[in-house]
Amino acid sequence: MMCGCAALPDMNRIQGNMDQMVYHMGVMSSGMPYMADSTRRMADNADQMKARVDGFIVDLQKNRKTLERVVQNYSQAFIDSDKARNTNLELIRRELVELKEALRKSGGPVQGPTSSTTNRETQASLRDIESRLETLSARIKQLEKKNP
Repeated sequence: MMCGCAALPDMNRIQGNMDQMVYHMGVMSSGMPYMADSTRRMADNADQMKARVDGFIVDLQKNRKTLERVVQNYSQAFIDSDKARNTNLELIRRELVELKEALRKSGGPVQGPTSSTTNRETQASLRDIESRLETLSARIKQLEKKNP
């Protein structure tokens, strides 16, 4: 019987352990409202940051589309300008060829005051066109050096 009584647990010690457990549960439960409030504030901050990031992404996409349009417009304007310059050069070249052929067909200066002035005007026009052609050629070479 002594052995059986000695093997029984100490009720005072069990009661003490239960009291300590209840105390610690009370301490934890008293901190719960603060922890819940902190968790709510962290969740609100995360939602705000997510909204800001979404706004930044939308702005970036808008800016990217705008930038793409600007680059395309600039490229198209550059191409159109280059085509117009080439067309002008071709027209000047044709005019030069026509003037040279007209001078060859006329067989040199013709007698008379009107043909002499016409010949001088034609020569001046020819020199003017040649100088414009040289100027345009130089500009095109400069542009080709800048934009390979």
